[in-house]
Parts: sequence; C-alpha cells; structure tokens
Amino acid sequence: VEEASMSTWPLMMYSSFRFVQMHVAGKKPNDRSVFVLEEERDALVNIGYEIAELAARKIEGFKQVFPFGQPKDDLKVNIKLFNLVSSMQPGQSEKGVASNTVLVSCMERAALVNYQEIYHLFLTQHPGTVSSDDYSPLTPAHMLDLIQRCIDYMYELHDYYLDEFVECPLVLGDHIEAFWSFLLVDLQECLNMCDDVIAKIQLFHVINQYFCSQPTLKCCRFHTNILELFGPMVEEYIGCIGNSLTGDLAASLSAEDWLPSQQSGSCSAVDGCITALSSLDSFVAKLAWPVEEFSLRLQEKVFGIYCDQYVNMAKYTHERLISYLQQATLTVHTTLPVEVLCMLNTLLHLKAQVLSKYSLTQRSPGLAADSTPDALSVLSEIFLSAKTLIIEKICAPLLFLLAQLSLHDLTASFLAKLKLMMPGKVSCQDYRCYLNLTLHLFLENITLDDFNILVDWYDHQFQQIQSWLSTRPPFSLQNVQMESIFELVEIIRDSFEKVTTISEAQLNSDAFNSTQDRMRMEKSRLQLLSSD
Repeated sequence: VEEASMSTWPLMMYSSFRFVQMHVAGKKPNDRSVFVLEEERDALVNIGYEIAELAARKIEGFKQVFPFGQPKDDLKVNIKLFNLVSSMQPGQSEKGVASNTVLVSCMERAALVNYQEIYHLFLTQHPGTVSSDDYSPLTPAHMLDLIQRCIDYMYELHDYYLDEFVECPLVLGDHIEAFWSFLLVDLQECLNMCDDVIAKIQLFHVINQYFCSQPTLKCCRFHTNILELFGPMVEEYIGCIGNSLTGDLAASLSAEDWLPSQQSGSCSAVDGCITALSSLDSFVAKLAWPVEEFSLRLQEKVFGIYCDQYVNMAKYTHERLISYLQQATLTVHTTLPVEVLCMLNTLLHLKAQVLSKYSLTQRSPGLAADSTPDALSVLSEIFLSAKTLIIEKICAPLLFLLAQLSLHDLTASFLAKLKLMMPGKVSCQDYRCYLNLTLHLFLENITLDDFNILVDWYDHQFQQIQSWLSTRPPFSLQNVQMESIFELVEIIRDSFEKVTTISEAQLNSDAFNSTQDRMRMEKSRLQLLSSD
C-alpha cells in the first residue's frame, strides 16, 4: 500500500503489527499457547525493519506528512509504532532505551529537513540573495528574515505538534536544539562577515526575546551559545558608546553658550548628554539579558559611564563658573549673569542624576556600582564650592556698603577731617532693590526645589554684618552706622521673609540672633545717652 503511495492509517498498522507481534511471542488474546516457526519469527523481524524504515521516513518528514498535525494523533501513533518495531530489533536488550535513542536520531534528521525547507523557501522568495552556494553568508537583514521564519516554525511546532510528542517531550526538545544548531552555523558566518554592530545586536534582540518568552527554552544550550556569542560584542559596544559620548560631550561643552534651555534650565550640552545616557540605559534594559550576573555587569558598566560623564561635565562647568564670576562685577545696580544661574542649574541636575543612580544601586540587590558613591562625593564637593563662590559674589554689594560704613569710624572720621573729605550718609534702599531683584532671579531660574543656596545667602549676609560688628568694640558705633545697620537688618529680614521656601527657624539663624543682640545693646546705650 505504501509503495503505491496510498495513505495508510497508522493506528491500523500499529494494531495489526501489535497483534502479530503478540502472536509470534506466544501471547494471543485467548491466552492459548501456539507454536511459532523460526521462519515466522524471522519474517516478522524483516517486516519490522521495513516498518521501522517507513515510520522513520514519516517522522523525519513529519511536517510534510502530517501538515499542521493532521490527521490528529496519526504522528503520535506513528511514533509509538516506530518505538514498537525498534524495540524488536536484534540487540535491543533494554526495551525502550535504545529505541528512544534511534527516535532522537530521527528527530535530529527531521530538524535538518525542516531547516533546509525553511532556508530554501527563503531563497526562492529572495532570489539573488546568495551565490550558487546555498550556505554562503547572509546579510544581517536577510538573516533577520530567516530568524523570524525559524521562530514562526517554533510557534507552529508548539501549536500543532506539541500533543503529538506528549509521550516523549525530551525527544521534541532534542529536535528543537538540533534545529537551532543549524541556524547557529549560518548566524556565525553572517556575524563574521558583518561589521555593523547595531545590525548584529538587532539579530540578538529578536532571538533573545523569543527564547526569554519560552520558559522551557530559556537558557537552553542554543540560547546559552547565543549569549556567549553576543556577550563580548555587547560589552565592547557599550564601551565604544562611552568613548563616543566623551568626545561628543567635549565638543558640545566647548561650543556651549551657557544659556538655560527650556527643558531643564541647565545648559543644552548637558541635556543632550543626559538624553544620550538615558538611551544607553534603555538599550541595556531592552537587552533583557537572562543571566543575572552578566546583566548586573552591564548595568555596572553603564553606571560607570554615567558617573564619568557627569563628573567631567561638573568639572568643566565649575571651571567656567569661576571664569564668569571673576569677570562679573556686582553692585547694587547689577545682578548675576544668567549664564551663572545656568551653570548652577547644570550642577544641580548632575548631582540629582547621580543621586538617583546611587539610590537605584541601593535598591538593587547584587548591583555594586563602586563608582557611583565616588562620583556623588566629587559632585557634592563641586556643587558646594560653586555655591560658596556664588554666595560670596552676590554678597559683594553688602561688603561695599559695610566698607562705606567703616568710613564713619572715629579713626576714619579723624583722617577724613584732615583731608577735608567727610563721609556722607550711607543709603541702603538701593540694596533693598538689589535683594528683591536677585531673589526673584533665583526663584525664577532655579529649576530644582533646592533653595538651600538662598538660606545660605541669607545667613552669610548676617555673618558678614556680624564679622563687621565684631571688629568694633561695644558702644563704639556712630549714629550713622547704627541707623544703617538697623536698616540693613530690616531690609534683609523683610526681603527673605517673603520667600515662602525659607522657614521661620531658618530666618532666626544664629548669625541673625547675634546681630540682633549686638544692635539691641547699642540701641540701649543710645537711649541711655539720650535720656541723660
């Protein structure tokens, strides 16, 4: 029947052979013992050879013989028939073990048949893709198409043939491993001929995404081979991105105009670098590397790039900040350049970014990014230095007023009389306008809710006043000096009190209280003299 290319019902063949096999073995259904000739036994063995060969051909071409698993259960019965006749062959001492090994060999040959069919179908739909040699290397784009076809076959295998192998799942697993091993050969040849790293990693994305979505295939032998193949490539690619970012950042910072961007208020070069680093972070996350140890190593590598770039940006910004402050001259009629506030925002954002990364390392068990705490320490020092420089600069008008008040000291007044240059009254109202303007400038331009610089500025002004008072003995202030100091204290307190971000406790700082105590003492002495 089979020789005439007529379809044979596998269940009928299995039942018939099973019945004859029981008869030859002396186990008829009615339990009567029947003498069987040796020629009959030999004839059954020969028939078994033919049936085993026929069943093996069907198993090797199961995708063509039983398309989409139809007729249902025929492949399952064919496998049972193959195991039955294989177990009867001479030399099969352990029933089921050797026959299962033969079945694995059939399924491995089936893997080659199915892969060749997919490959040849791919070639017919892409004429001129390769040379006369069907297995010459493919381009990454064509390899991506072939990989997708192989994945589609895996889904077809799962949807239509899984039940057929329910009694031998390990055999199906060997078939899948063998199938992917043929693809691995073509994939390696493609990678060896391709220099486009992005295209290579795209191939990994597709393969890894499929295997990670299949719990039974995740980290199987083929998947492990893929991870080992692409692991060094991914690490090298991340390192190249880090080097490229360093060069791009240096070029961007050298051309920076230090005008605040609408996006964050910091410089545009830093915004661009943060965007690029976020893309690198997304790239590593999208890889979804299934081996935790290597995944953590990639994250640590990215964290190291983050920290290096942020520290380099902060150091360059700090250098430019010093240059701008040295060139700027502040009086009660001028204020800080907008570039300085842009640099301050830049440092704030860099510090916030590293702090965010540090918090992430603390929440992620097993992730030890040693460079993150060091970078956070460096950025904190840079920001503290920048804040100190800015506060000292914006306190320059106050120091100028205090220097004007120093001209009213007794010694200074005596020298002025000798030179016929009497100092006039010091006006503090211009300083009120300067404070209000500078405060609004900070409030409008500091994009992060970190207004400690205003608190420090407020406290530093009273420290300057306190320092000026400490160089003068008690009850030595002139009336002009006392009136001006009282007015300055009132102006500073009133201006900063309107800033809602500063609390009452911060307003009543130690420097403010010390200044108030000294001025109350001076006022009481003045009242006593007036009463006398």
